[in-house]
Amino acid sequence: MTQVLRLIKPQDFVITKWSGGLTKQLAIAPAGAVYANRDFLWRVSSATVELAKSDFTPLPAYNRYLSTIEGTISLKHGDGAEFMLAPGQVDYFDGGVATVSQGLCTDFNLMLRKDQCTGIMLSFALTQCQGMSLPVLQGVGKKTLVLYCTKGKGKLTDTGLEQEVTRGEALLLENPKLSHCSM
Repeated sequence: MTQVLRLIKPQDFVITKWSGGLTKQLAIAPAGAVYANRDFLWRVSSATVELAKSDFTPLPAYNRYLSTIEGTISLKHGDGAEFMLAPGQVDYFDGGVATVSQGLCTDFNLMLRKDQCTGIMLSFALTQCQGMSLPVLQGVGKKTLVLYCTKGKGKLTDTGLEQEVTRGEALLLENPKLSHCSM
């Protein structure tokens, strides 16, 4: 499989309005898929939540990861207990379960079609991963790594490929070999 490393700049994001703010779609697969059609395999996005209380769009065909970049919110999934989600913490949940949030934030989302793909979302500072292989890339099959830089700048190096990234930009690496990130 051929490696592809692509810098995604803010002007490349697909920006849409939702009832509580704006969503920036950083990446979606397969290429050309449309979120509104629910024809995607996976999607990475960041949204502003500008309503004090909001109901998540039901996505029964998807599992979701959610983190906040700025702001702390409270979340409640179905009949579960309400809990706080602070920047850097990651929540994993079934997109078909009724979810309510309270509080204002900028969030980060990973949506994965059930039974068709798997994934993981991590939040870390580049100082924590300098020279570190990213463990989520082990195993067989096609892999895609998306990094979203929310502060400062950094660099991703992967077996001969290298790309710098600055605040507000994202990197998409298809078929990573041995990924490292550094300051």
